[in-house]
Amino acid sequence: MLPIPRIPGDTDGDGATDATPIVAIPEAADGVNAEELKDGVQTEVTVPKGSAAGDTLTLTVTKPDGTTDTVEHTLTADEVAAGKADVTIPADKVTADGQYSVTAEITDPAGNTSGQGQPADFAVDTVAPSAPVLKAEDDGSVSVELPGDANKGDTVDVTFEDEKGGKHTVTLEKGDNGWTSSDPTLIPDSTGDKATIPADNVKDNSEVTGVAKDPSGNESDPSTVTSKTDGVADAPVLSIPEVTDGYANADELKDGLQAEVTLPAGTAEGAVITLTVTRPDKTTEKRDTYRD
Repeated sequence: MLPIPRIPGDTDGDGATDATPIVAIPEAADGVNAEELKDGVQTEVTVPKGSAAGDTLTLTVTKPDGTTDTVEHTLTADEVAAGKADVTIPADKVTADGQYSVTAEITDPAGNTSGQGQPADFAVDTVAPSAPVLKAEDDGSVSVELPGDANKGDTVDVTFEDEKGGKHTVTLEKGDNGWTSSDPTLIPDSTGDKATIPADNVKDNSEVTGVAKDPSGNESDPSTVTSKTDGVADAPVLSIPEVTDGYANADELKDGLQAEVTLPAGTAEGAVITLTVTRPDKTTEKRDTYRD
């Protein structure tokens, strides 16, 4: 009786294939983006029993247009022992965006084959969304023109400082009915292709940056703008040290009441400082002075 030949995938030694190699592509769970494609597409392929060092593992890649290409890899003893081989599909075999599928087959030197396993599918998306356009408005707000070519699931990350200097990144996500904000208290949702950071949410004369991303991880170039002054000045602070107890006595009144006014940053020389005095009978009197 002739010995049963070794066949890749023959797990019980009866001369028939019982298992085929299975392809997995962990990095393609969310698609393959431009950055990931630079070093090709990394696959993990199971090596079934019956395989041996020197067997040829062949990946067949079906492209978006239906054409195919192959990648051949010679199995090592370590890969056979581990039951797994890591094989890279070179970037020059993945030349267009779209849907791809990959199957694996193992062939021994005598021509015996495991047969092709089930296909593993992956999508290639190397095109980033257009960058958002930021504009510093005269009222101190910052408008964010969202990418008109964005698809559902695309996002725009907007990074900025609040009036107290706290740093924030708010994500706007494209949906069926506009853009949803991750923090509407800082940047409200938008039903169109424009969002706004209100003037009181962004620090005057600070940098604001926006970056668009797609679900595959492609990023646009950053867009940056410097916010303007919102035109709402901080109020001056008035104190009257000699009446800290809340009362002015006869002696203190002889030379009037000395007031101290703390001016907000940015107050220009020659600015008018107006003190308004309200008397017990509710009448008022205004006194103007000037910053030296």
